Amino acid sequence: MCIVSKVSEKQVLESVESLESRIKSLIEEKDRLYLQYQSLKEDKKSLESQLDNLETQKQRAKDKVEDVLERLNQIETSA
Repeated sequence: MCIVSKVSEKQVLESVESLESRIKSLIEEKDRLYLQYQSLKEDKKSLESQLDNLETQKQRAKDKVEDVLERLNQIETSA
């Protein structure tokens, strides 16, 4: 025997309203997360650019140090 409970129209409407509210909250959360994602993407791009600049500066400094050491070696061998 199957017992089916009757659901009132009021209960159905309350359920629908509850679902609508939950959907609205989820959409708002999705929008907030998307904005946060976009911001993080921009931050990442900026940090990558800074890293590239630092790597370039590091290589220039390394090249200068190597030049100085080479000149020092030349001075030592000529002295």
